[in-house]
Amino acid sequence: MKIGINNNLSISCSKCKSGESLSFVMQRNSPVSLHEINQCRSCGNSFSYLDGIIDAYCSEHPFIALDFVSNIIEYGTCDIAIGTPKVVSLKQTVPIFHKVFLTNKEKFYFSAPIYENDRANFTILSSEEIRISRETTNEDSFGKFGDIVKIGWMVYGRTKELNVEPWKQLLVQSKEEYINEKYLLSFLSVAIALESYINSKIVENLNSKNIDEKSIDIFLKESNMVDKAFVLFKSLIGIDPVEVGNLSRSNFTKIIEKRNKIAHGKIVTVEKNEVIDVFNAVIKFIIYMENS
Repeated sequence: MKIGINNNLSISCSKCKSGESLSFVMQRNSPVSLHEINQCRSCGNSFSYLDGIIDAYCSEHPFIALDFVSNIIEYGTCDIAIGTPKVVSLKQTVPIFHKVFLTNKEKFYFSAPIYENDRANFTILSSEEIRISRETTNEDSFGKFGDIVKIGWMVYGRTKELNVEPWKQLLVQSKEEYINEKYLLSFLSVAIALESYINSKIVENLNSKNIDEKSIDIFLKESNMVDKAFVLFKSLIGIDPVEVGNLSRSNFTKIIEKRNKIAHGKIVTVEKNEVIDVFNAVIKFIIYMENS
């Protein structure tokens, strides 16, 4: 199941952190189910395809994290004259730029991208590399002003409208805030995503029973979040969150309590590792729910 907004799913090894495209792995191994076991080609570690997908979604690797929040990815190479700005045209306008990576293909020189949202291009600035006078290096390996050199580039961005379920949008927002080191906002977004997902599944089930929208709204408002997850889920859908997603009632309660403190304006501290743990728990819960 796709949770991020990039169509290219990956799997990641929890031991050595190496990753592969899920489509390549599926073609190579032809598993019948995502619950089957895959063996990492780098370290030999064994894990289910489903757990590999979860680890990829939760990865802190810059490229994998940007994959999660990007539905616009372009890359290419071009020639630049060192010291002269180079405008690179893209195939489409990028409403929200996340990151532009540059890779020097030859020689050493300084390069940096300049970009603005809602543009179909970006600019590469370049100059000679600053060197320490005592360095003993091959002069020919350093680019000089005016030299024509080849440079690689890769753009990550996304559209403003994601056109996916609200809980998916909140997960993307949480990962974006995490990438930008805004851990409190990241925690808040992932906690609300969890609530949104649970509510959406309850509504989906009640709609299937032909219960009217007004009654459903009353039903949701009168039930607290913890009871929805650990009583209503099991009663209505026949799924126990503890058994399926390994999300305990006590951990769930802590997430909701901290979320409520933030929403009610109380001063709380959210550490980086706390966001990682909660994001991983929520992703695992949702993935296992969707594949149970």
